[in-house]
Amino acid sequence: AALLVGSSLCIPVSETHLYDSELGTDIFHFSDLIGAKVYVNDLLFGEVNDIIEGGGGHLLEILTKGRIVLVPFVGNMVSTERLPQGRLDVTPPEGLFDEL
Repeated sequence: AALLVGSSLCIPVSETHLYDSELGTDIFHFSDLIGAKVYVNDLLFGEVNDIIEGGGGHLLEILTKGRIVLVPFVGNMVSTERLPQGRLDVTPPEGLFDEL
């Protein structure tokens, strides 16, 4: 095992869902988020461009109106309930998107 420390494990995207039936229904892969449409108040806001792993948690990088917006990927703000349909629903705190 010591030889593997610091190594990366990669699998083809085509194989990422082979064992999903053994997982809970609320489990997904980060690759499922890329390209998902983002809705705020049932209006199309943008699309997930990337996921950034930060010290305080993950951030969704959303492309909207030609700009990049970073949104904390937290359960009380981002709903993945409709992810199987390629959709995320975001409930931002007041003021987060005011400048857009």
